[in-house]
Amino acid sequence: MQFFTRPIQKLSAAQKFWIGFALLSLLTTILLQNPFRQTVSETYKEGEILRQSIISPADISVVNSEETEALQQAAREAIRPIFTFEPGRAEIAVQKFRLDWETLQKHNSNSNSNVKTSNVKVEEKVETHWKGAGGAEVGKVLATRRFSPTEIDAVNRILRESAEGSIYNDSDRQYFQNEITLIDKQRPNQQSVASLPESSMTPLSAAQTKVKVRLSEIKTFSPKEVEAFSTALEPYIRPSVVFDSAATNAAREAAAQSIQPVSITLKRGQIVARSGDTVSPTILSQISAIQSYSSTTRQLNRFLGLLVLITALYWVVWKYIEQRGVVARLTLSPETTFALFGFVIVIQTFLLSAFFLLADYTAAQNLRPPFIDSSLWAFATPFAFTSLTLTLLADRRTAMVAGLFASLLAGILAPKGIEFIIYSTISSAIAVYGIGTYRSRQSVTTAGILVGLFNILTAMALIAYTQQPFILNTILLAIGCG
Repeated sequence: MQFFTRPIQKLSAAQKFWIGFALLSLLTTILLQNPFRQTVSETYKEGEILRQSIISPADISVVNSEETEALQQAAREAIRPIFTFEPGRAEIAVQKFRLDWETLQKHNSNSNSNVKTSNVKVEEKVETHWKGAGGAEVGKVLATRRFSPTEIDAVNRILRESAEGSIYNDSDRQYFQNEITLIDKQRPNQQSVASLPESSMTPLSAAQTKVKVRLSEIKTFSPKEVEAFSTALEPYIRPSVVFDSAATNAAREAAAQSIQPVSITLKRGQIVARSGDTVSPTILSQISAIQSYSSTTRQLNRFLGLLVLITALYWVVWKYIEQRGVVARLTLSPETTFALFGFVIVIQTFLLSAFFLLADYTAAQNLRPPFIDSSLWAFATPFAFTSLTLTLLADRRTAMVAGLFASLLAGILAPKGIEFIIYSTISSAIAVYGIGTYRSRQSVTTAGILVGLFNILTAMALIAYTQQPFILNTILLAIGCG
């Protein structure tokens, strides 16, 4: 501890005072420059009523990211899903089946000749060589007898008729819209548009079911053979219309990138909207631009400017305390009195910041007037705290100056600065001069009641001054908060 206290002990009383003066100004400025207030107090939704006028603080030119994103999303949605189409899928399926069938028949012929020479039963020596679906079990059924050319032609015809046309995978149904884009796989440069694809195309499951139904119509087939052919033909029926996710996403992103960014341009001092106006999408985007500018641009300038103003106000107060003369009731030195003044002001600044933040948050949670008006909720702020405290601990003149000082700070933080400076000044004056000397606990209670009554009257006067209607809810809210 001596490492920290020793340099302080070497300082003179004047040096300690001015260091404390600088720290007091800095702390008050930090409490006033609250970064969390702006994000709450300026939060509006479309259709709400503006609680204060919105004025552009400077020349602002920004990109309206929300509107730009909305236009880009609309451009993406305007692009139809892209599907690839393979028109020759039916012939390919028939050719593959013929090839596999001929391979099966060739090996079965060889197996039968070997069986005759070795006098062994067919069921024991047959080798199906079936490479399709169902494996050896299906192949054994297909190899039990020689099917006539008419039967095989009927199977080929059923396969061709079931595999032709536009067949889509059942899992691609989710990508259908009223219209889709078809790209010929053999001729990628050719595109066509298909309307109502779900009603004009066939799902894969329906096409495969159709094969089994058609096979059962062949009278010479046993149920076991129908089941075997149905299992064997199922893999040959493939979708001819397939969703191309890569091409669709690429086309949609290209359409989104073609949208030019929407910019918002505001001039310094331009009135974006007045208090009481209805929030429209345009006003909402302009408020967002101002909020973004205020929270990111020239924050250091604002902080330094506020620091200079607060320092000047503290200097005026110090000169007043230093030059005020002798106070019969007060035995404190000017330096000690100023330290007490600064301590109370710091607490008052913290209370102001916290209560205004709470008022903004409470108003933002409501949807109906007058509960959406943060200025009404802000009437609950203890503006007379500084004056009451210093009247008890110091003297009335110092307490009144402190009340005026706190009122100026309230005007910096309040949603309606001038109105709350008046409200806070009257509240502080009532606390200082409204009653006699504070000598008992009962006098403090009396002071609080008197301040509350005059706060209600002042709140009603401000409501009348701002030309707001005297509605029961507004009056009750003002009375409750005052």
